[in-house]
Amino acid sequence: MPASFLSCSVGLLPPSMNDAPPARARHLVSSVPPLAILAFAAVSLLLKQTVPIVLLGLPVAPRLLVVASGLVLVQLAPAAAVPGRSMVLRILAVDAFISLMTVGDVVAFRINRRFLSVLSLPLVPYLPHLGEAISSAIHPGDAFLLVDLAVLTLIAALVPRSEAPSRGGPSRFLAGVGVATLVLGAGTDPYWRQATLRNPATAGHASLLPFHLIATVDAAWSALRANYFAEKELSLLQRWYAERRPRERAGGPLVGRAAAARFENVLIVQVESLQAWAVGMRLGDQEVTPTLNRLRARGISFENAYSQVGVGNTADAEWLSLCSFYPATAGIAFIRYDSAKLSCLPSLLRKSGFETLAFHGNDLSVYNRDDMYVTAGFNRRYGRRELHPDSGRYEIPDRIIYAQIPALIPRDGPFALHVVSFSSHRPFHVPPQGLPLGKLQGTIAGDYLESIRYADTALGELLQALEAQRLMARTLLVVYGDHAGINRGDIGTIDLPTAPPPNEGAWFVFERRVPLLFVGEGLPAAVVATPAGQIDIAPTIAGLLHLPTEHAGFLGRDLLRTDERPVVFWSGNVLDSDHLYLEGRAAGPLCFTAKGATVPGSACESLAAFGRRERGQAQLILDADLVTSVDP
Repeated sequence: MPASFLSCSVGLLPPSMNDAPPARARHLVSSVPPLAILAFAAVSLLLKQTVPIVLLGLPVAPRLLVVASGLVLVQLAPAAAVPGRSMVLRILAVDAFISLMTVGDVVAFRINRRFLSVLSLPLVPYLPHLGEAISSAIHPGDAFLLVDLAVLTLIAALVPRSEAPSRGGPSRFLAGVGVATLVLGAGTDPYWRQATLRNPATAGHASLLPFHLIATVDAAWSALRANYFAEKELSLLQRWYAERRPRERAGGPLVGRAAAARFENVLIVQVESLQAWAVGMRLGDQEVTPTLNRLRARGISFENAYSQVGVGNTADAEWLSLCSFYPATAGIAFIRYDSAKLSCLPSLLRKSGFETLAFHGNDLSVYNRDDMYVTAGFNRRYGRRELHPDSGRYEIPDRIIYAQIPALIPRDGPFALHVVSFSSHRPFHVPPQGLPLGKLQGTIAGDYLESIRYADTALGELLQALEAQRLMARTLLVVYGDHAGINRGDIGTIDLPTAPPPNEGAWFVFERRVPLLFVGEGLPAAVVATPAGQIDIAPTIAGLLHLPTEHAGFLGRDLLRTDERPVVFWSGNVLDSDHLYLEGRAAGPLCFTAKGATVPGSACESLAAFGRRERGQAQLILDADLVTSVDP
């Protein structure tokens, strides 16, 4: 075809068809009204700040949509002040920040039912150690949280710059309406009068960004109060500590046997992700935890023991069990208080002549264990670098750790071992254990049970090796779980034979209850139903070993010699033998009886008040470094 004909034909086409494809795209995008771009961004931001909270199963308040709408208007107000590409770039910056925050929070919540916080930033260097756990918590559907970012990026690339002046009127209007909506939605919510602000349920009332802002301000205020007021309040803190001291029991079978028992050594085993419902479970003709079942039949088992960890998870469980103190209300105790004046259980043991050793399957730099183990009082500490330096993984399988322990135990005096297992950590990848999983095969719940079976078998092999060398004679064995391994949102959980009914209180117990066993020569086989927490482990061990605990500042109690006290959780929840108080629900706090029946909140008022005072005073003591001063 002649070139002259082509040129004439092209000239007859409409101008928009004569343009090159990029030019046509720019023309199309530039014809989109700015209001339409703002509306698209508003809907996207509103959806990603509300829908994930609903999908995660958090209790959602009716005001959430109102609060989130006001928040979106405030977020878009700066963009409305400028035209063209500048407007889109401002929208894109806000959207990118919200998207990354939401994805991070969603993944963190799937792993341990908690959101990230500013005070989680010290954990950033340790993210490679958690790579498998993080990747297992990322779902394909999470990509939808980023779709609008791609659209806005394309628009920003194609929309022309504008020379028009800035427009303050629309921006001020959006900001004003947004603030008014926020005040209307949040200011009338009774939740704020009684909430623990760092409770994840706050997001169900205010969405994720306000949750983070509120938690950060709350943490800053706590630190400020401690720095300026704690020294003046020392006498009041000492009085509070004395008043809360548990009353010793006059007698009873456990008290007498505990007093008569004599132990020369102690072995403490913290099992990763071990939940109480898994102990004793059978799948077909197989026991999931044969070793733990045997130990449970031989020793004292606290059937209502609970994990009290905060954002530090495994490290918080160590803090609770070794130092008998509540986790930091903001941040991670192992990182924040590694130079504090403490008198943890290993320090008491050292003063009494014990050689204290700590074993962990991960690198000890993770969660600052290198420093914290020294502060806690360990003579020697062993992690991945010491036990398996050639490993290409960040953690060592339990069997490799346990096989090395007998040779490292001193033979010239009493010893105290603190062993933290790791193989049952999410994503629960262990060699096949041969459990008949049935419909749980291939699910997260099925993988979890396989990893617990592996951890149980490895523990059995360790105990056999120690017994063969006569190292378990006169040794007190303490075994407990650190935190939840799986929760209600994990695939396969609701298909477990031990899955609870659809009741908020029942699920809380399912996720938080952990085994706690004390086994040793002279101790009876007994099942104790009294509620207990990880914070009580150190005082109980000290009691069984007849160690003095004056000036230690322990907040837990000796479970065998003292009267019951409520179990207080980092999130603001509290329970005792009669009731369970759950804070921060959409319709207000919930109160349950021990049998799971919902009762009026007034029945839990005293529990709630006890929990608030415990956590507030404990955090003040920590921040002011007064742990060893409150027990004069």
